[in-house]
Amino acid sequence: MSLTKLIDQFIEDQINLNPSRIDKAKETIKTIRNFIKNDEEFKDLYRDLTPQGSYRQNTIIKPPKDNIEFDVDVLLLLKEVILWEPKEYISNLAKIFKNSDRYKDIIDQDGKSRCITLNYADDFHMDIVPCIEKSGYKNIMNKNKNTLEKTDGDGYAAWFENRNKFANNKLVDVVKLIKYLRDVKQNFCIKSILLTTLLGRQVDYSGDYTDSLSALRTILNRLNDYLQKNKVMPTVKNPVLEEETFNRHWDQDKYDNFRNKIRFYTDKLNEAIQLENTIKQAEKMQEIFGNQFPLPVPESGPKSLTEIIRTIFPLGSTAHRHPEKWKINDQFNVFISCVAIKHGRTRELLPTQLIEDGYNLKFIAITNAPAPYEVVWQVVNTGGHAEEECGLRGEHFYAKDKFGNPSSNPLVNWEHTLYNFSHWIECHIVSREVRIAHSERFYVNIVNKGSRWHGRLKRK
Repeated sequence: MSLTKLIDQFIEDQINLNPSRIDKAKETIKTIRNFIKNDEEFKDLYRDLTPQGSYRQNTIIKPPKDNIEFDVDVLLLLKEVILWEPKEYISNLAKIFKNSDRYKDIIDQDGKSRCITLNYADDFHMDIVPCIEKSGYKNIMNKNKNTLEKTDGDGYAAWFENRNKFANNKLVDVVKLIKYLRDVKQNFCIKSILLTTLLGRQVDYSGDYTDSLSALRTILNRLNDYLQKNKVMPTVKNPVLEEETFNRHWDQDKYDNFRNKIRFYTDKLNEAIQLENTIKQAEKMQEIFGNQFPLPVPESGPKSLTEIIRTIFPLGSTAHRHPEKWKINDQFNVFISCVAIKHGRTRELLPTQLIEDGYNLKFIAITNAPAPYEVVWQVVNTGGHAEEECGLRGEHFYAKDKFGNPSSNPLVNWEHTLYNFSHWIECHIVSREVRIAHSERFYVNIVNKGSRWHGRLKRK
């Protein structure tokens, strides 16, 4: 399977929002439209309700965790009410939802400055932005400043659609890929409208947009060139509304970090494309997008390299694994990466790779859970080798340094490779006896040179 096909598979399986959730959002928009149109106060003011933002541009992506909400933006066009101040459009709209039995428990009581928000628990939230036409422009309301602000969501959508056509309809995929990278790695911060604009501006009639991989290479390299030429944060204007800028949630520090990360990931992408072996290419892509990026396997064989490894190293009994001892409410994320060290040489270890004995392993956890919390690790090793050596583990513990002492950083835990077969490590984030984040299992697949299984593995 080619890297191009792996990218398409990755987008379809891991990034695209579930069709059922899109259908639910569509139905909810219809329901909200009917609710406003039938309200006694707003039925004479209502003119239109249209999707906006990522939902309208089809760049909305699946949240990293199933219990995390995605967002849907809609623009509510109203007739102007001469006696209302700008802030009253928002407060009066909020009032009809607060007074409704159906919506009173899901409306955000605090509210945002330019919209009202309905929170559909563990699914999505909807931002409803009221606006009026004035002086030939659509104007939204800033509640905090009590002012009108020009907007042109229709114009922006048309601009993005044209750029997407220039890119053989692959700009949508590129935006999704970089948004996924932002949300999963969480090591740079940029609002979606700003990111979408920066990516869209790299598209013109030239460039290779044959497929998603070609488009990603073209657009990401152009974005990196643009960022490296601009050491000072540039002003990014709305391409269809000159007076509006998208920098209001950015600063120089965030820009510097984004600039550095885009350079890093662009270099990784270029390295991957230059490799000749598809497996090596996919492993390099995992360094960019994480372990969810698929690895190529024979079409007639198992669906993943992990399954191939299982045929060589079947997991043994895990009866010794200690069960979770906390209440479960996984509302945040935690991800594990690993560095393998031997004789002073280091390399990143992926859960689908094989490793020999004698390595020190440095596991690093990254979480977006708010402090304070406890970090609890769990190693579960399996197979006859560990059992024969009385080395089975399954308990929960706090992080250790490379000498076996308590780690100074609870998010960094050291282990070493010893027993052959597959084992795994997990990380739990616990707050007040409730687990609030849980990593995926990071598998460590060890082939011990001194064991009878080493020769069997090599023959396979």
